[in-house]
Amino acid sequence: MRVMLFLWDAIRVTRSLDAPTASALLAAFYQHAEYLAEPANFLAESNHGMEMAGSLLAASYVLEPFEDSERWRLRATEMLDEYLAGAFSPEGFNREQSPSYQVFIMRRLAQIDGFLVRNDLPPIGELRPILDQALAAFRYIQRHNRSIPAIGDSARNLGKAWDQRIEAELGRPYPEPTPEPVDNPREDPSILVASPGAGYAIFASNRPGEQQPSDLHLTFKYNYFKYPHFHEDGLSFVLYWRGKEWLIDPGRFGYDWDRPERQYVRSSRAHNVVQVDGMEFESWPVITYEPVRTMEGDAIAARHSMPAADHTRAVGVRGPEVLIWDHLVARDDATHRASLFFHFGRGLDVEQTSVGVAARADQKRLEVDVNSSRRGDWRVISGQTEPELQGWWSPRSNVLEPAPVAALEFDFEGMATVVTSMKIRKRNDG
Repeated sequence: MRVMLFLWDAIRVTRSLDAPTASALLAAFYQHAEYLAEPANFLAESNHGMEMAGSLLAASYVLEPFEDSERWRLRATEMLDEYLAGAFSPEGFNREQSPSYQVFIMRRLAQIDGFLVRNDLPPIGELRPILDQALAAFRYIQRHNRSIPAIGDSARNLGKAWDQRIEAELGRPYPEPTPEPVDNPREDPSILVASPGAGYAIFASNRPGEQQPSDLHLTFKYNYFKYPHFHEDGLSFVLYWRGKEWLIDPGRFGYDWDRPERQYVRSSRAHNVVQVDGMEFESWPVITYEPVRTMEGDAIAARHSMPAADHTRAVGVRGPEVLIWDHLVARDDATHRASLFFHFGRGLDVEQTSVGVAARADQKRLEVDVNSSRRGDWRVISGQTEPELQGWWSPRSNVLEPAPVAALEFDFEGMATVVTSMKIRKRNDG
């Protein structure tokens, strides 16, 4: 629709169409606008709904001589407000849980807002305040080197100067970070940002734009939702530390839903989660808890209601240590099989140790020490194809490459608790 309107404006300026052809085109534009305005056609939970609203808004101004243009404008405002209310949490994080898609959506919204500004048109609905909140919140998703956690269907690289392009669309400076992190009782510059409405909890060793020696950035998916680009990864997390991707999300691979590779990267076993009895997740209910910051460290928890057990996971940062606390409560007296997955980044050498596993890269060493209330078995897998795909990641579209995953498996009855400690040491630390 937007392309058609652009061509119509160009044709109108040059007056290169005869009257019958112009009338036929206007009739087509009218029908298209009426289709967009029809509530039954609106896709409120998809960025396609945002595109529909933006196109209808443009039609309401470009085709202003139509007596229905004002109705289209009001309907476009309603559509955009409905989309925005569902797409973003109050803190400004996109609920599709795919950071590069948040950038795509923010840029498109900036184009709509910029269209209004450049044409001296009034702002509409909640577009500008929600867009500014989203732009500010995204600074917390970015790491100090401008990379992003490639969770969900997110691309692994935003490209250069993406924020400058948004500024150009807006015609005004990019907003500064505004969501208030949870108050820090310590004097260190670390932050903890939590958004239960978007399912994000972000731990970072410094505020956006600042750099510290540890440059820790941990994203905890402490809730998950059925949106177009979601993965079955409730209570998963990814970890960037000292310039390295240590624990990762597998990526998006592609959008052919029938391909086993696509099914794998969306599956729960492809993420850093806890499975019980090998059951793949199906967006089961999650209860989130308030974040806690003390003089000793920071933590946040959530409870995942699985068919066979309730799983509570608390993620915390205590000085130079990341702690994961997993507690399982079975729903019956049967024996169940628990599996904890740790998906490591490309190029890491992962091996078992006397207390868990260790991953090595360059001069850094990540030690994963596990204390469990049940004895268990560790496996390190990479590039497995049978009996099912395991130990893969997708660096780009339609490509899978082997990546090591460590799995701790154990049987339990009633309750079980696993405490995972992660530290980075230099190789000669022992």
